[in-house]
Amino acid sequence: MKSLIKIISQAFVLPTDVSMEFYKTCQRGEQLDCRLTIKSRESAIDVEKISVALMAEENVEVDAGNQSGYDLEDGDAMVTIHVGTVTSETITVNEIITVSNAINLEPNREYSWKANFVVPKNCNATYRGVHAHHIWFLRATITLANRKLLRKKNFSYTWDGLIVS
Repeated sequence: MKSLIKIISQAFVLPTDVSMEFYKTCQRGEQLDCRLTIKSRESAIDVEKISVALMAEENVEVDAGNQSGYDLEDGDAMVTIHVGTVTSETITVNEIITVSNAINLEPNREYSWKANFVVPKNCNATYRGVHAHHIWFLRATITLANRKLLRKKNFSYTWDGLIVS
């Protein structure tokens, strides 16, 4: 009988090595080529779909400082509270390519797929400011078929460091 820890860890861990190759810099309006490689380990993996996404996210973080106002219960009492940091995150680009539909990844084999994106011309380049930044990254998602109850179905892997100018 398997130990409870092993059963739980197998429910949330995909028995593969996943890697992505891509040029770290590209221009808006140009093609970005990438290669997704999956190396299966000891057991076969029944996959429903494998996709690769080109994504960009804008993050803004500012210190809202102190805010003052009148107490609702006592209209004459002035109250000051420290609001702290206010953050906002927005996905600005999310282009997804399905590189494989249903497939059975056989044990101890290596699989590879190409994904080619055209980086949108009308998007923000990579930037890192004092209170905001816009970052680009690639994400691969492996959706497993026939997962039993309490087992994770989607496994996502993210590679950042893409510089878009």
